[in-house]
Amino acid sequence: MRQYVIALVDCDCFFVSCERKDNPDLQGKPVCVMTGASSKGIIVSRSKEAKALGIKMGQPYFQIKPNFRAAIYIPARWLLPVLMPCQIQYYLLRFWYLPLFLC
Repeated sequence: MRQYVIALVDCDCFFVSCERKDNPDLQGKPVCVMTGASSKGIIVSRSKEAKALGIKMGQPYFQIKPNFRAAIYIPARWLLPVLMPCQIQYYLLRFWYLPLFLC
């Protein structure tokens, strides 16, 4: 009888992690990725440091900025997280056989 193992890979703070991969200077700093580049955006991803400050997911930028000036706010680059899963699959395949999805 075959035994199967199911693995869950949780990419915590995914948008922030993608930004930190491209800009290592963001490591250890409170970072929020938001929709859009203006004051109309909302937070779609936040680092653990930003969570510790009390920044909530989905909060509008105009409500957060006055109270959390120490955080770094970055507009989302939507193509970056689309390409990142292919890289994640590549690294997972090096350790374990997983079906390769369309990349």
